[in-house]
Amino acid sequence: MIDLEDIIEPERLARYRKSPRERLLATGAAWANYMELGWSLEPDADSQSPFWSREELAEFARRGAWAGQRAFGYGN
Repeated sequence: MIDLEDIIEPERLARYRKSPRERLLATGAAWANYMELGWSLEPDADSQSPFWSREELAEFARRGAWAGQRAFGYGN
């Protein structure tokens, strides 16, 4: 007989064994951490899209650079 531990990574197996409520709480905690690091839920800019102006792309890049600096402790 095949054991789940033999075919599934330990981190994934631990998540499978959680109840739906525990998974929901863990996901909420991960999103809260993501937002605290300064990241955004806005979509990435597509430089090939006709719907983004150069000014919008520059602003998006500026905000993205700031978030990365904040997440890694630079610029503060």
